[in-house]
Amino acid sequence: MSRQHEWTAKDSDGNHQDYVALPHPAGEGLKLLAELMAIGSRGLKGALGSMKFDALSKAAGDGDVSDLDGLDIDEAMLGAAVGEVMQALGERDVLELCRRLLAYTTRGGLGMRGGRMPSGAESYSFDVAYSANYGELRTALTEVARYNFGSFFGGLGGRGVLRKLAEVAPK
Repeated sequence: MSRQHEWTAKDSDGNHQDYVALPHPAGEGLKLLAELMAIGSRGLKGALGSMKFDALSKAAGDGDVSDLDGLDIDEAMLGAAVGEVMQALGERDVLELCRRLLAYTTRGGLGMRGGRMPSGAESYSFDVAYSANYGELRTALTEVARYNFGSFFGGLGGRGVLRKLAEVAPK
């Protein structure tokens, strides 16, 4: 694994914010992974059930399963699955979970206040940075999760089912 991951996210004002994430230490990462899996497993069955595998079956018949772009999704079932995940999140301290996920991540060269930064280092306020700016927060959390846990899921977050699910916004 690369020792750091860099990306740019657009904030709610249209400005680009530069991010750098370092990997979580293995013990912390494993605890976060278990917690995220517990949250995600509540909606996984529904999310997988929402997929219409006709396009995938046709591609497999043609010998090509490298891309799932043609995969259809039953948005009503996916919406219910997302609801299950949101309920599971509601049963946890979601703010603390977000802070833990971003603890080794800088935004604009600044670490989050209360993150794992050296004493006296400049920092940004989570509450100020992400107020009415949840799209950027979602991007940051997704990038950190893919970077830290993508290898565990065998690439599903890069070109597979999880990427396809992330592209679909339930109505």
